[in-house]
Amino acid sequence: MDKDKEERLEKLLKEWEKSGEKLGHFPSSEKLTVLDLRLLLENPSPLRELIRQIVAAEMGANSTAQSSEAGIELATSATYTEDIQALQDADQALEEHRDKPTQARTELAQARINLKQTQTELEQLKQAAQQTQVDLKTCSAQVEKLLKNEDRYKQDIKAREEELQQLQAELAAAQTDSSAEPALVFLRSDPQLAQIMGLADLPADNTQALIQTVAVLAQIDNLKRLWEALKDRCEAGKRTVTDNECALLQAALDWHNHNWHRLPYRLIDVATASRFDYETQSRSRHVTKGETVAAMQLPGIADGNGKVLCKALVQTK
Repeated sequence: MDKDKEERLEKLLKEWEKSGEKLGHFPSSEKLTVLDLRLLLENPSPLRELIRQIVAAEMGANSTAQSSEAGIELATSATYTEDIQALQDADQALEEHRDKPTQARTELAQARINLKQTQTELEQLKQAAQQTQVDLKTCSAQVEKLLKNEDRYKQDIKAREEELQQLQAELAAAQTDSSAEPALVFLRSDPQLAQIMGLADLPADNTQALIQTVAVLAQIDNLKRLWEALKDRCEAGKRTVTDNECALLQAALDWHNHNWHRLPYRLIDVATASRFDYETQSRSRHVTKGETVAAMQLPGIADGNGKVLCKALVQTK
């Protein structure tokens, strides 16, 4: 029994003692409740003793009436007992379930806290996943770039290897029969042009002479200088470049293109009767007018991107 019930029972007992022995009279200013009655019946009290005495007196008065009244009293007592038991059960159930709403609310609050924490962790994981995707995309781009660079390097290495093989083949062919090289033969036969190009003192050995010639004429500056020398000859003689001169210019261009395998330099040829193009052609100084090409005296030179380095020398009409 808790403290409140003990205090209430004590108060009821004091009120009972004040009532004396007047049956049915309870002097308290407060009305008896069902809970008060329950306290008096469940615990040792004058009320329980009074009920016991009444039952005993009635049983001694008359056997027939005693039996009848006893039956009624027992039935009543049984009913009271059942009611009291029901009240006790209800009170116990109430006590058991009294804390359940509070516990449920506590569990619900904890569940909400756990849910919020889970949502926070999920958001963090989502952000981490997004950052990982960004990092992965960056890494993929870098890997792709490296792979492209690797492919380019491999292609360059392959081109260099092919170029080396070609040079070795040309060198072997030159060593086998260097006297058959037309450019070298022409330079030996034209000492004036050889002097202009710095090739006047070629070695007697044809292989060494060819190596020196290739080393000089393969350079772009010397290639332009050769073209300028041939142009001066054409202008001075009012003539077209000779076959040997044109072959030497083509050979020098081919040697230079060993360094520009992917974007080779080329000669600019001009067809007769075509329209004069100021961007790629230059009139001979002996001609001052005309918009139609009458003859090409010297082909021009363009680099691998199509940029004109030396305009073709033409006559117009």
